[in-house]
Amino acid sequence: MCHIILTKNFEIMKTSKRFILLLTLFLIPFVNVSVDVFASQIKLHVRIVDPTENQPADPKSPVLYPEVSNEDHVLTFDDFCLGCELRLTDEEGVLVYSATITSGTLVLPFYLSGNYELQIIRGNLCFYGDVSF
Repeated sequence: MCHIILTKNFEIMKTSKRFILLLTLFLIPFVNVSVDVFASQIKLHVRIVDPTENQPADPKSPVLYPEVSNEDHVLTFDDFCLGCELRLTDEEGVLVYSATITSGTLVLPFYLSGNYELQIIRGNLCFYGDVSF
């Protein structure tokens, strides 16, 4: 009798674990959507800052692009950006803000409003993209 009860309890546990697993797998896409709604990913391009500067030869592998997102004057970076210089230029190309990225997030001054070119300088490369506040 005890064996039958243990077997039934084991079957119930297996069934409940399967249900929880399936429910989790079903809900994962919805969790990602709710996170992406709040922060907008900034699409970056790359260019050489100064081709005459004495830098190592061009890399033999593709360039790894950093990931940057913006949410209401708060920029979020991946670890690739740590130690890089951040620049914001206005539509005429005038530098309006500059800082060194020392952590995964950077709060920009709230007086910045409008369209800017965000630049992340790493060595001889400039990763750039459009950002609006």
